[in-house]
Amino acid sequence: MIKGYNDTLWTIQQYPALKPPPDKLQFEEVIKRKGMDEAIELARHYHKVDSAADFVSENGLNHLAQILEEKNNLKGGIRLMKLATEFYPDKAWLWRNMAGMQEVDGDINGAIQSCEQVMELLKDVEITGLSFNERIKKSAMDTLKRLKQQ
Repeated sequence: MIKGYNDTLWTIQQYPALKPPPDKLQFEEVIKRKGMDEAIELARHYHKVDSAADFVSENGLNHLAQILEEKNNLKGGIRLMKLATEFYPDKAWLWRNMAGMQEVDGDINGAIQSCEQVMELLKDVEITGLSFNERIKKSAMDTLKRLKQQ
């Protein structure tokens, strides 16, 4: 013990190295080869241990969800959007994007719930101009109105 200092202030503890996280292409490959369940488990793991990993960022998950939708894997895209909203529940734009996918998939109730979440998150945003959140809110409002008329 160094005089007058508790050893917790100066001891060095060595931890095992973490495997580097996959990049977006590698994560997409995990989805293809091992399935969505294993990919989501991997994403949850890295979100806990290295939330700065690009493939678990809000943009990374959203982009890959859109890629899956374009490749006719809408169900997979929706699962990634649900994961994105789980990781980033305060991001209205993710909820709005998920609502769009749910609507295309025929899940009208899910799309309505996602749009309502957008409205709740942006309840204090007034639609006066063209800010990002104003556009998201207006889009959700228009979609809600249309879906509730069906």
